[in-house]
Amino acid sequence: MNKQTPIQSSIRLTFCIWVLILGWNLQPLAAQNVDLLKQAFEKITEGDFEEGLVVSLAAVESLPDSAESHFFAGLCLSNLGRCLEATPFWDAALDLDPDFVEAYLERARCLSGSGQAEMALKDIRNCLRRDPLYVDALLLRAEIYLAEGDADLAMKDLDLAKRLAPRMVEVYTLRAEALWSLGDVKASLKEANHAVKLAPGDPLPYITRSQANLVAGNLIAALADADQAILLAPEAHGLRNTRAYILLQLDRLEDAHAELDLLLSKDSSAAEAHLTRALLFERVGDLSMAVIAAEHGLNLRPQDIAIREQLGFLLLQKGQDSLAALHLDTVLQADDQRAFSLHCIGLAHANLGKVQQGLKELDRAIKLDPYDPRAYFHRAKAQIVAGKTEKGCLDLNEAEKMGFADYYNPEELETLRKESCGK
Repeated sequence: MNKQTPIQSSIRLTFCIWVLILGWNLQPLAAQNVDLLKQAFEKITEGDFEEGLVVSLAAVESLPDSAESHFFAGLCLSNLGRCLEATPFWDAALDLDPDFVEAYLERARCLSGSGQAEMALKDIRNCLRRDPLYVDALLLRAEIYLAEGDADLAMKDLDLAKRLAPRMVEVYTLRAEALWSLGDVKASLKEANHAVKLAPGDPLPYITRSQANLVAGNLIAALADADQAILLAPEAHGLRNTRAYILLQLDRLEDAHAELDLLLSKDSSAAEAHLTRALLFERVGDLSMAVIAAEHGLNLRPQDIAIREQLGFLLLQKGQDSLAALHLDTVLQADDQRAFSLHCIGLAHANLGKVQQGLKELDRAIKLDPYDPRAYFHRAKAQIVAGKTEKGCLDLNEAEKMGFADYYNPEELETLRKESCGK
C-alpha cells in the first residue's frame, strides 16, 4: 500500500466535498453511492491514495455522470505520480461541470509538473475567472511564474494571497523565494523566518530559509536549517540534495559525496542528485566524471533544462563545442532568457568559427545579466578569437573585478591575460 502524507485540502475543497456527501445536490444520490464517495474522501484525507483510487474508480463506475467521482479518481492518480492517467478524469469532471474550479486547479498542477506551463496557466486563468480570490490558484500561478523567472508577476499574486490568507505558510515560503530572486535577500529571510514561526513543525519553512541563507552566503545557518528539515521529514530524501549542495559550498567534499550516495541509495531516480554530483566533480577538476554524472541526470529527466544547461557548460569546458552548442540551443528553445546558456553558447559558436553570432549572443547575455563574471570571461575569449584583443583584455579586467575567482580557477584568467594582453 502506498500511504503518503495526508493531503492538505483547501477549506473550500473540503466544503465542496461535504456538500456533495450530505446530499445537498439537485439530484440526491443513493446511499451506497454516498458511501463510496465518503470512503474515497476518507482515504484521500488519510493520504492512502492507492486505496482511495480503488474506491474512486468504483464511484466512477456507479456515478459516471458525477463530476466529483471523476475528480477523486484524478486526485488519487496525481498524488501517486500518475498525472498522465489523471488528466482524462480531470477532463471528464470539467465536461460534466465546467465551473468545477478545483478540477481546473488540480489539472493545472499536473500540467505544470510535466512542464506544460502555458496550458497550466490557462487552467488557472479559468479557475480565477470563476473565483478571483482562490488562494491555492494564486499560489500555483506564483510558483509557475517563479519557475519561469518572473518574480515580479509572482509577487503580484503573492501580495494578494497574503491579504487573503495571512497565516498560510506557503504564502510566506513562496514570497521568500520571490524576494531572493529579486535580489532582496534581507526581506526574503524575514518572510522565511515568519514561515518558521507560523509552522515550527513543518519542514517546508526550514528548507526555504535554508535556501535563503544559502543565497545570502550564510552557509552554516543554511546547513542547520537543512538538518532541521531532514529531522522533521526523514522520508523526504530529496532534502539531502540541498544538504549535499551546501556541504559542497563549504568545501566539505567528502561529506557531500557521502550525502549524495545516501540519497541515491534511497532514491535512484533523483536526477537532481546527479546534477549536484556533476558540480562536485567539476569542483575537483574531473570534467569527464562531471559529464557522466550530468548525463545520468538528464537521462532520468530529459526535460530538465537546468541539468541540460550544466551538461552544455561542462562540454564547453572540455572543448566539445559542437555538442555543447546542441544542448545549450535546446535549453534556449525552452527559455530564451537564460543568460548563462546564452553566454556559454556564444563562446561555443565563437570557437566554432561563428564569431559574430557568438559575440551577439554574449552581448545579449550580459544585457540580461550584467553581474556575472563568467559572461565577461567568455566574451573576452570570444573577442580574442575574433582578433579584438584590446576589448578582450578589458573584459578580462571586468571579470576579475566581479569575482571571477568565485567561479573559476583564477590562474585560467591570468594565463589568458599573459598570453593575450602581455601582462
